[in-house]
Amino acid sequence: MPTKIIEDRDVEFPPKKGVPESLSSLVTLQSKGSIFDIDLILDSLKKDKVVLIEEVKGEDVDQLMYDVAAKFGLTDTLKLQSAFASSLGHRENISRYYMSVNKRNDYHIVPPHSEGSTFADIQLASFYCFENDTDGGETILLNVDESSHVWESLREFVLRGKFEGTPTAGQISKIRAMLRLNLLEDTLQEDDKIINECKVDSKLTVFEVLAKPKKSYSRILEQQRYVFWDSLSAVDHDSLKFMEELLRHNGLFNEPPNYSGLDQIDWDPARRLIHSGINYEQLFKHKITLKLKPGDFIIQNNLSWTHSVANWSPGRGIRKVAAAFA
Repeated sequence: MPTKIIEDRDVEFPPKKGVPESLSSLVTLQSKGSIFDIDLILDSLKKDKVVLIEEVKGEDVDQLMYDVAAKFGLTDTLKLQSAFASSLGHRENISRYYMSVNKRNDYHIVPPHSEGSTFADIQLASFYCFENDTDGGETILLNVDESSHVWESLREFVLRGKFEGTPTAGQISKIRAMLRLNLLEDTLQEDDKIINECKVDSKLTVFEVLAKPKKSYSRILEQQRYVFWDSLSAVDHDSLKFMEELLRHNGLFNEPPNYSGLDQIDWDPARRLIHSGINYEQLFKHKITLKLKPGDFIIQNNLSWTHSVANWSPGRGIRKVAAAFA
């Protein structure tokens, strides 16, 4: 077989405190050629492992991602995410399914999150490294404890809709496609906190709210579970604070000159609306820290694992990592 399991991969970043490192959650394979053991990858994902395949050729990543997504019935989502990659202006298509990661400025870090939201329901996340010789930029994957008590204190940024009268099937489909809003389900709840209200037309009003998290179904694990979506992580100042502390504890934080605080390292400060006050160490069971190398291919359950990225100094190398979601 051209693919073999590697028992150990050098770990450059031993844990110091906080969320423990877990190498047992990482299955590392090495590719020789363009044939991959899809069944082994599937079995590892079903055991809630992260799969890292080394020495994958760039021309093989699209087919590899497609083959895994197909086994879980996710090819339509894979195509849809790729089609939307550049629609918001912060990503660019790199290949058929892979896209650039979010753009960020000097010293910015990306706190842990699962890609998307409850509405998007993205099940698989994959990353491929073309180049990474920066003085930072480590990828940190954190395994979510869906049974943690802190979920009660988290809030998700979601859209709610109110329609005067009974919408037609065509109106429901149009609103879903244009606003990413499901009129039949996304109605105001008693405990929603309204942030903004917009009258779209004479019949439709859309509300931006902070809502209690609800569970999503994992096709991979075949269970309902809480997910730390980007729509939860991005609204909480304390999510960013946790990430800074995690990086400092593990010697991975590149501090900007004349560092003035979290706003200086936040890649998307406009979205932060609350201070949850939770201890994020209680949200995550363990983590995997990797300095990706050219040819590294990662695939993981997007519902049970979050991804995050350490910062690096400007002008200190190039980091080109592509992402695909299904």
